Amino acid sequence: MASLWKFILLIMESWFYLHAFSFYLYFSFRWAMYIYNQNFLLNNFRWCNIKLCPGANRLIKHLSLHNVPMALASNSQRTSIESKISYHQGWKKSFSAIIAGDEVVAPKPSPEM
Repeated sequence: MASLWKFILLIMESWFYLHAFSFYLYFSFRWAMYIYNQNFLLNNFRWCNIKLCPGANRLIKHLSLHNVPMALASNSQRTSIESKISYHQGWKKSFSAIIAGDEVVAPKPSPEM
């Protein structure tokens, strides 16, 4: 009879640890995703407020006005690229192709990019 009680206690203890561990995994993952999303939003906000190089806006507008085809290749994710260039008026439609790092097999400096 004593071994039965030991077995029951072992099962109850295992059940507790299993649920405690699954609770930890669930909330640690959610916390990590929350931190990642906050960091992503903050970094995009910072990038959008960075000043352009002198003459960059004028160059993009001039090339676009004269129908010079332009492409943009970046190792950043597409969502990040689009949020950065959408801050500048008319830039998104100026590029005939935008290639993001998450859309290619081998990012820069690979020739594929």
